[in-house]
Amino acid sequence: MKVITISKKAYSKLEPLVLPREIFNTEARMYDFTYRGDRKVIKSLYTLDGSVFANKLYTLEMLDASRGYLPNTFHIPDALLSVNGNIKGFTIPYVEGIIYQQS
Repeated sequence: MKVITISKKAYSKLEPLVLPREIFNTEARMYDFTYRGDRKVIKSLYTLDGSVFANKLYTLEMLDASRGYLPNTFHIPDALLSVNGNIKGFTIPYVEGIIYQQS
């Protein structure tokens, strides 16, 4: 999997991604990010060591390896994010979505 490296200073200046109230996120901080002209989302993980982190990295590698077999509508992470040599999370292509409200 590709690795995007940014400085600690650039990381500290990232803007949080504003999520609708209907979307829950408990494993990471989400940031808006532009990389080489492409809008992305950074998922900066809370847990960065131990078996939970190792399992997350393994899952990301398997998704990346299986990319050719997955439908185009399944958006998988495209790069790991490194800040000063430490993996902090990963990037995902930004997808403009629609929130469906129940009647």
